[in-house]
Amino acid sequence: MRFDNLSMFRGVCQLISWAILAVFGWGALWGPAAAAGPGDLAEDFSGRPRLRELVWRLAGWLPPADPWAAGPVKRSTTRPNPRGGALLRISMTFDDSLSAWPSDLKLDCLGADNDVGGPKGEPSDGPNGGLGDAERSGAQIAADARPFGGPHLEGAEADFLEACLARALEALEAGPRVEPPKWRSLEPGLRLAKTKALYGARLGSAEVLLIKASPVFFRLAPYHEDERPEWRRRPTDVEGWFKRLDRPAAVVNGGQYFPDRSAMGLLRRDGRQLTSSRHKVWKGFLVQDPLRPERPAAALIDEAASEAGGLSPDDYGTVVQSYMMLDRLGQVRVRRTENLASRAVLGLDRAGDFVLVMAPGAMTLSDAALVAKDLGLRSALGLDGGMEAQWAVQGARTVDVSTGHFSYNSLGPFRLQDYRPTLPTVLALERRARPLARDGAPEDSEAD
Repeated sequence: MRFDNLSMFRGVCQLISWAILAVFGWGALWGPAAAAGPGDLAEDFSGRPRLRELVWRLAGWLPPADPWAAGPVKRSTTRPNPRGGALLRISMTFDDSLSAWPSDLKLDCLGADNDVGGPKGEPSDGPNGGLGDAERSGAQIAADARPFGGPHLEGAEADFLEACLARALEALEAGPRVEPPKWRSLEPGLRLAKTKALYGARLGSAEVLLIKASPVFFRLAPYHEDERPEWRRRPTDVEGWFKRLDRPAAVVNGGQYFPDRSAMGLLRRDGRQLTSSRHKVWKGFLVQDPLRPERPAAALIDEAASEAGGLSPDDYGTVVQSYMMLDRLGQVRVRRTENLASRAVLGLDRAGDFVLVMAPGAMTLSDAALVAKDLGLRSALGLDGGMEAQWAVQGARTVDVSTGHFSYNSLGPFRLQDYRPTLPTVLALERRARPLARDGAPEDSEAD
């Protein structure tokens, strides 16, 4: 068979590779088998969709499991109740390290000092989140096992279980979803941080990596392998792109791409079109290098928002299109699903600085958006996730490379050891030859 289109040939080869790995790879060669998909658990919640949602959300507050652990895995956490009073202890058992759904759960209230319960242990609206006065001395509040809320519980007991989980979640969700990052400066306008997700990281690591860059000193420039024949002939990962682009401050994976490796969204750099058309559904655009002097140097345009301020991607020389994860009103703009993968996020904070976020562990898109919100992002786009979530940052002496650990398919999440796919598109954090003034023009420019 003769392939006239080399990029199509590469795309077909990568699809075949992914299919082989998805069907055979992780169980036989790279670790534990994937967990059953969420649809397989419909009968395990006894026709109680609210209970199913509560268990899923509560499990998100547990520390993630070691993905290479064998056999059943017990995960637990003890957290201060943000409303004061008792400590909350959540314990769950999972069938294996790649199971996102528990087989049993237990909720305890430790050291409560107040009488916060209603009659007969019913939840109340007290300062401990209403977890029942029978548990003030540290007794168990509620426990259940699959099938949750099932025939082993009376109707009132199942209702009480739901109420306890709801009150525990209400208390937990009143607090932060991520630890405050500790930033360190790499050079003027560029900072790096590592922190820990308190919520959302269900498999692998809870680590969250961040880069913050000022558009006064830096820009995020898109590159695609089709720009040069030698790039097309030699696809590479993020580390190879870092060397290829003459060592910028950082390189991160770009947006999603089609099987032929063409980018899904609009990409433009310095007025040069890297893709031929916009994505018809995605509404988010990171824009830089304004063609009109009154425009801001960098902005995130949400075409679905009425307050876009008259900004248009057509007014900028450098454009990256992707899907909105978080809008300026703080609303999550992705569907709430149970698909788990490593995540990469690009956004702007309230100061107008670029913020890049990567979670190597497995999160849902909506949970990653909530974490980004708690990290101070004003608005955010989603980049390609899974094992395509990659970045390379120039450190003091070495290049720090980080890679997403998890992807998913119809069977559930999986991990491939030491696998780093090649990237057709990346974003390079490039130093500006001349820092910009706050109005977006170079500091020594004579622009009005």
